[in-house]
Amino acid sequence: MDDLADLKKRVERIEEQLGIQNRRRYTFEELVDGLDRRTFEMIWVGIDTYNIAVSLIGLTDQQLKKVKSTFSKTRWAVITAEYQGTFMKEITELSVRVNREVILDKIHRLESMGEAVLGRDPDYKGDSVPWTGIKDDQGPSMDVKGWVQSVFSQA
Repeated sequence: MDDLADLKKRVERIEEQLGIQNRRRYTFEELVDGLDRRTFEMIWVGIDTYNIAVSLIGLTDQQLKKVKSTFSKTRWAVITAEYQGTFMKEITELSVRVNREVILDKIHRLESMGEAVLGRDPDYKGDSVPWTGIKDDQGPSMDVKGWVQSVFSQA
């Protein structure tokens, strides 16, 4: 029985390394809380400011302060300017999830190349959204303006 459980774990790890599994071992919020500055800086390279801005929607003010410290003042100003755009009125929960997936994909690539090491029990099954889950209803619209006012007034 133990051999079967061990074999199952090994197969899951191989599938994950090959990119066969779509499950994430961590959520975006967990990464924001747990990653260090250097890892964040590696992650942000090459990611569009729009993707970053939308993925940050819904974070707490403490999480946002941590993320802010990983950007230059100029890049942070560009990111916060994105919240003034007219497209922000059309942001839904799906938009936030999809943009977070862009960042999670980058983290997964960095991790698989050995550039970033994310410590987590290999048996942990995270609660993140698999790609099949984002084809559903887009969910309610997000109150981006209210979020920006509440979080940025505290920062």
